[in-house]
Amino acid sequence: MSLRIYLGLLLVLSMPMAWSQVQPAAVGEPGLNDADLRMTLPPPVSGANYPSLTGDETRSNYLRGSVAVGAAYIDNAFSGEFATPLQETTITVAPAISLDRTTPQQKENLTYSPGFTFYQPTSELNAIDQNADATFQYNFARYTALQVTDGFLQTTNVLGQAGNYSVSGSTASSQLVIVPFAEQISNTVHATFSHQYARNQMFGLAGSFSFLNFPNPSQSPGLFDSKTGRGSGFWASRAGAQHYFGVSYEYTHIIASPPQAESATNLHAILPFYTFYFRPTISLSLSAGTQYYGVKNSSANSSQTSTGWTPVATASFGSQTAHTSFNLSYLRSVTGGGGLLGAYTHDNASLSARLQFARSWTAGLGGNYSNVAGLTPEIGTLNQGGHSISGRGYIQRAFGEHIGAEIGYEHVHQVYGGITVLATNPDSNRVYGNLSYQFSRPLGR
Repeated sequence: MSLRIYLGLLLVLSMPMAWSQVQPAAVGEPGLNDADLRMTLPPPVSGANYPSLTGDETRSNYLRGSVAVGAAYIDNAFSGEFATPLQETTITVAPAISLDRTTPQQKENLTYSPGFTFYQPTSELNAIDQNADATFQYNFARYTALQVTDGFLQTTNVLGQAGNYSVSGSTASSQLVIVPFAEQISNTVHATFSHQYARNQMFGLAGSFSFLNFPNPSQSPGLFDSKTGRGSGFWASRAGAQHYFGVSYEYTHIIASPPQAESATNLHAILPFYTFYFRPTISLSLSAGTQYYGVKNSSANSSQTSTGWTPVATASFGSQTAHTSFNLSYLRSVTGGGGLLGAYTHDNASLSARLQFARSWTAGLGGNYSNVAGLTPEIGTLNQGGHSISGRGYIQRAFGEHIGAEIGYEHVHQVYGGITVLATNPDSNRVYGNLSYQFSRPLGR
C-alpha cells in the first residue's frame, strides 16, 4: 500500500513541474510537424504488448461484434480431479463485443467475450469462461499522457486463449506454469504516465497490480494463489528519429499464499535500455542491468530468508506492416508467484507471427519457452523449478464481410517437480476448428 501512495504522490507532484517545462514545439526546428516532434514510449518501459494484428486489420472508431461456434479434440485433458488423462471432445460457443473510439484527446478500447464450453464424455468439466480487456489513454496536453490497461480472464481452458502468446518488450513475467484444464481467475491492471518535457527527452512513472487465483484447489494440486505489485520510473532520450536510450528503476513485490504459510519476494532492478526504430512500427530493443532480490518463506514452524544480486536482461523485436506482424522477445530475470512458491531465475522466449497472404486468407503462429530454476530455500518438497514449451498454429479464411473460419493446432509440454497434476501427464495436444459471424459499425458516421 505504501508503494501505491508513494507513486500517487509522486505523480501528482510531478505534473505541475512537468507542464512548466519548455514544450517540445518551442525548441523544435521550423517545418517539423507534430509526428516528428512527439517521442514514442520505448517497448522496455511502455508496459504494453507488441501489436499482434497486421496494419490492415486495425481501424479506429468502430463497434464490432461476433459469435463463434467451435469444436476441438484434446488428447490429454489433465485435471487434478481425475487420476488418469482424459481424451475429450469440446463444443464452444463464444460471443464477443468490442468498442474502439479515438478522439484528439483520448482513446478507448473495450472488449468482452464470454464463452461456454461443453466436454464429452466428461461433462463435469463443462464451464463458463470470461475474457475482458480495456485500454484507456488520456492526453492531458500535447506531450503528456496517461495510459491505463486492464485484462481479466476467468477460464478452465487456457489453451484456447490466443493471449498466451503475446509478446512484450518489458521485464514483466506472465504466469509461469500453464494448467490448461483447471479453473483459474487472473487480472492485471497497468498504468503509465509519460511526459515529454523537451524535444528529445521524456520521463514517466508506471504501476501495476495483478493476481492469480485457483478457486478449485482439487483441480490444481501443487499450485498456489499469488498477488504482484509493481512500480517503476524511467527517463528516455532520443538521438535523431531512430535512436532511443534511457534508464529505468523497477520495484516488484510478490506474495504467494500456500495454506498456513506465505512466500514474499521483493525485487529491485536498475535497467539501462536502448531502442532502435527501423521504421515507426519496426523496432529492436535491448536492456541489461542488475537486480536485487529479497525473499522470505514463512510458515507456522519456520521462517527462511534469502537475499542477493543477479543480472537481468531483455531483448525484443517487433514489426507491424500492412500485411504482417512479427514479434520476438527474450527475458532473463528473477520472478516469483505465477502459481509457484519462492523466487526463481526465469528464462523466457516468446514468438508471435501473423501473415495476411491473400485478401481472404491469414495464417499465424505463436510459441513460448519458459525455464525456471529455484533461487531460494525450499518449502517442503516444492520450489524445484522446471520448464515448459507451448505453441500454436492456425489458418483463417474470410467468406465475404461477415463469415469467417479458422482451424488450428496447439501443443503444451511441461515438466515441474512438485506439481502433481503435471508429474505424470506433461504433454497435451489440441486440434480445433470454428466458424464465426462478425459485424462492424462505424461510430459517429
